[in-house]
Amino acid sequence: MTFPSNPTTGQTFKPTPTFPVTYTWTGYSWKASGGAVGRNSRGMVLSDTPPAKADSTPGDFWIERSTGHFYAFIDDGNDCHWVQIS
Repeated sequence: MTFPSNPTTGQTFKPTPTFPVTYTWTGYSWKASGGAVGRNSRGMVLSDTPPAKADSTPGDFWIERSTGHFYAFIDDGNDCHWVQIS
């Protein structure tokens, strides 16, 4: 999937018209919504830097664009932080 290279804040992207997920540029990353990222699930962000702690909720996911590493935002009982899954 190739995202637009110079998006503007609020810009949306769908890889194909029938793709179930819509991505919205937040000003620093793409945030997924709809489809598999629906009402009872968390957000997924694709960016080179982790989403800010203040903008993240335990259960959110982040894919590091430059490496493809996959992270989950967790609350370990002491603090909330990003943990690499793959």
